[in-house]
Amino acid sequence: AVTNGITLDTDYTVTLNFSGTGIAASDYTDPGTITVNDGNLPLTVNVNIPDDGVWEPNEALTATLVDPNGTDLVSFAGSASCNIDNVNAVSFALSGPAGTIDEENNATATFTVTPTGADVESGYTISVNYGTIDVIGEAQAGQDYSVTFGIAPFSGTLSAYTIDVPITNDNFVEPDQLFRARLVDPVLDDVTVDTTPVDATIDSGDTATVTIDSFPNSVDEGDVTGAYAVNIDNPIEGAGDLTVSWTAVSGTADVATDLDAPTSGTVVIAPLSSSSSFTVDTATDMNVEGSETFSVQLTGATATDTSVDGDITPDATVVGPTTINETDYADINVSAVSLSVQEDIDLADMEVVFD
Repeated sequence: AVTNGITLDTDYTVTLNFSGTGIAASDYTDPGTITVNDGNLPLTVNVNIPDDGVWEPNEALTATLVDPNGTDLVSFAGSASCNIDNVNAVSFALSGPAGTIDEENNATATFTVTPTGADVESGYTISVNYGTIDVIGEAQAGQDYSVTFGIAPFSGTLSAYTIDVPITNDNFVEPDQLFRARLVDPVLDDVTVDTTPVDATIDSGDTATVTIDSFPNSVDEGDVTGAYAVNIDNPIEGAGDLTVSWTAVSGTADVATDLDAPTSGTVVIAPLSSSSSFTVDTATDMNVEGSETFSVQLTGATATDTSVDGDITPDATVVGPTTINETDYADINVSAVSLSVQEDIDLADMEVVFD
């Protein structure tokens, strides 16, 4: 508009000087020089805002009227501002490893952040935070895996970002255990982040053998034996107690008559423990029979959480022998039934008595 009521008697050339966060060419088109005269005022100048097809923050643009010729008699002044709203969205989702991760051989659990939608305009970065999460009663950071957190940066042409979580080989027999990872929403316009936690499952990969490592060499008849030591070479964690079955095996001793019941049983190995023991009670049979032997062997092993049973092998080797020392004895007495006999006619009756 012209002030002071003066008529412009010639054409004047002016330009618009742009400032703000918008970038020329990609965010707006400079209209170039503008011709003004008395006949075309007020004049509307259209500034084209193209869709650049990339994600960017909302931007501000200010246009200021400039007289490039420095006209003395006519003063050009004024500015106008607008916001350029982004219309290109991008989203991010997290996925976990396929299947279970065997903790052996320095394994890692790989999570993947996948972007969908527009690329990011040059000069801008979308930062998506991530981190691992413990699940109560499951895998624990520092024991089963390494706590992992950080920032996944996305700029320019987008591609997937991978997160590697080191898995700890703890040498425990344990059920499959899970932990989680999740993304954190950066709260940006036109950016959507799926913050749903994603699972990863660890397979311990460890196995264990249960054995009888030592046994008593002998026991007096009627006494209780010393301890039979039961050991597991890899402890159990997170699966409750391990119940190990055993049975006595006949040798020269008859298990049914030379041992007191029970002649088989169970012994419990507690979580994270490596050993336990049992004893056998021998019977007093009042028979003079000499020393006899028997042995023992393991017949099974099962945990409270039976999912680990396939990783545990009871060694069924017959262990022994243990000798039962005979403690029964007999006194032998000889007495005559007939106190007198006639020579060469009668035979003397003799009675042998075992006490």
